[in-house]
Amino acid sequence: MKSALLILACIISLACQGQDWHLGQPLDIKDPGRNKILYMKNGNTLLFHFEKDKTLLVKVFDSTHKEIASRKDKHKMLNFNMPFDVKVLWDINDEAVLFVDQEMNSKHCLLRFRYDPHTGRLVDESLVGESQSLNKKLEFYPIKHKDDENYAILFCMDKSHRRMSDIFVVFFDNKHQSVKEVQLPVDRKKYDDLDIVSAQWQPKGVLITASLIKTQVYALGGSKDPINERSSTDDHFLQLYYIPVDSKELKCAIVPLSTGVFPNSGFYTYNPFAQSLNFLLLSSREVGYQNYEGTVRRTLFFKIDEQDISSVGVNGINHVMANAYLQRQTDTNRLYSGSPFAMFTNDNGLTTIFSQTRSKSLQRERIEGYSYDAYVTNICITQVDDNGNELWGILLPFAQYYSSYRSFPAYARYLINVLPARKGKNFYMVFNDYDKNLSSSIASHHDTVYNLGATNACYYKMDRKKEISKHYLFGEPMAAEYKTCFMSGCCYDERTGTFASLVQYRKGKNISFCMGWSKFD
Repeated sequence: MKSALLILACIISLACQGQDWHLGQPLDIKDPGRNKILYMKNGNTLLFHFEKDKTLLVKVFDSTHKEIASRKDKHKMLNFNMPFDVKVLWDINDEAVLFVDQEMNSKHCLLRFRYDPHTGRLVDESLVGESQSLNKKLEFYPIKHKDDENYAILFCMDKSHRRMSDIFVVFFDNKHQSVKEVQLPVDRKKYDDLDIVSAQWQPKGVLITASLIKTQVYALGGSKDPINERSSTDDHFLQLYYIPVDSKELKCAIVPLSTGVFPNSGFYTYNPFAQSLNFLLLSSREVGYQNYEGTVRRTLFFKIDEQDISSVGVNGINHVMANAYLQRQTDTNRLYSGSPFAMFTNDNGLTTIFSQTRSKSLQRERIEGYSYDAYVTNICITQVDDNGNELWGILLPFAQYYSSYRSFPAYARYLINVLPARKGKNFYMVFNDYDKNLSSSIASHHDTVYNLGATNACYYKMDRKKEISKHYLFGEPMAAEYKTCFMSGCCYDERTGTFASLVQYRKGKNISFCMGWSKFD
């Protein structure tokens, strides 16, 4: 085993010469489990490794990528034997701050843990918020702008409690002291359901959007029935809350939506050129019967006036340019329809939208109960102007498959996905792919990735001239060598252009885990 590790270290050392990437030494990790990476402003990198049913391992790497600390502190407030959800991991006031929600003493709680960025030591653990009971559950939405040391938390009564309202935002300074609380008004008596769609912080302020539903025609299955012909007819509204950072004034507006729009999620950016708020809404409705499950999706672009948020312009995003490109490159009449997963707006008001097609089908198994297949395909890039009019679009080949069946490793779901990134005027999309797909195009054959353990981390690069190229993230691999990123826990620092991730390194039959860094230009 020692000889294998020594060979790995030599290979990595040789490969890194003259390259802008680095793989660290093999780590003492056997089960990859869940991981979260944080690249600190001081140049250190922290790896949070959640060992299954055990504890939390924190490793610290300095600016030269050398491991300088590793420890497992006892957490009094976090029960590792019970389900918990890692919300966010932030760099605040030269500390790593982790937010987790978990049920404690029959209450839904939001917990905050602070760690020393040099030693990984647990400095403090505290309860930030809790619901009155599980029957009156609060949902928590931590919000922070990447360039700000302050943050906020949105508290919202669980959507299943109709006509009950408890929605407010608490703002904290960089020392975790509450400095302001803003109540978000909504007349719940007029609506049958409320759901938070998006809560995000941009340089000019916080934009919170909520979906309001009022049932007009009741049907056998109610509004939640997935079968089209048995569904109710609902009126849908989009509630906007805008809190400017330089003002205590809360701005509110309600935007009527058609009955065919079902708000699911959204993305918010600020347009400094037009001085407007861009909001991208994904409308999604699941339809299914027995073992089949499908989704009907629409994407809408909202231009919101910063001074008067009731002044809203709406435009549908139909990927017209990308579909024209698809039909030019292939012999098909089918149209691409994907779900947005990222949006960026530059200083000139040009907005770039990234989308993918996702499908999922359910299967019943006698032993495991419900299992599912997830299939993720091509990446679509669409650029729009201030009003959401499409200017340019393209489709890039991509295909990954994941199944929850026993034949798939439990951690395989952490390897799937795409990370979008921006550095200057360049865009990057990081993911794992087969070597034979490196030179594929939308017009040529592109193999679907089934075995994520036999992939290498790659990325698409789109420069300012819209020229697109594909590269290996950690250098060109040797024969039977695979360097696969854990995409679900990776981190990207836009300030330095540094991507960091836990990496599964495989050479022949030898498998180990190490940290990996790559710097974009």
